[in-house]
Amino acid sequence: MASDNLMCPLGGEPLGPVPGLCGCGRFWTSLAEVDAERRPELRSPGVEVSSVVATTPPDADGCPQCGGPILPGATRCGFCGQEQRDRPAGPKVCLVVDGHALELPQGLSVVLGRESDYRQVRELFAGCNGVSRRHIEVLVSGAEVRFRDVGSRNGTCVDGCELGSEAVSQPLPVHLRLGMSLEMEIRSVSADENPRQWTGE
Repeated sequence: MASDNLMCPLGGEPLGPVPGLCGCGRFWTSLAEVDAERRPELRSPGVEVSSVVATTPPDADGCPQCGGPILPGATRCGFCGQEQRDRPAGPKVCLVVDGHALELPQGLSVVLGRESDYRQVRELFAGCNGVSRRHIEVLVSGAEVRFRDVGSRNGTCVDGCELGSEAVSQPLPVHLRLGMSLEMEIRSVSADENPRQWTGE
């Protein structure tokens, strides 16, 4: 998508190709997203633009499909889901709920909750009444996870501390409690644990 003569609303530098990784560290998926960041009144009702920004390490590769950052050890692009052939598979970072492990993509902001944008997440939280429809935003970047509560009704605890609307970062592994009682972890898992692969659906 052409983004000539446009400036990044976060960093103030010229905006690169969209979709693509900006010099500010944010991966812009569309010019509409850039406009919504610049002018909040353009945002669709009930749709939040992510405020969690990926920190891309200098050794991250670019996806040949969409240009998004591919972090070391990742075998799929976290933005478009394109499989990255000829890349060594590192340990997978997974969300583990009641013994079920779901791989989380590197560098992609994912909202967890009963009405997540991703079917795999919705299935994981189906029937969890203490979890809000859109509860917490997570972003895995290497061996670190960033979190932000997106207005959940029953709150979120990260490693025993109440989480607010400001993004915070924690090294892996991380223990989470959503609502009053749903306990889960985000941690590296081995292939023996047979995690469910992220498809981006």
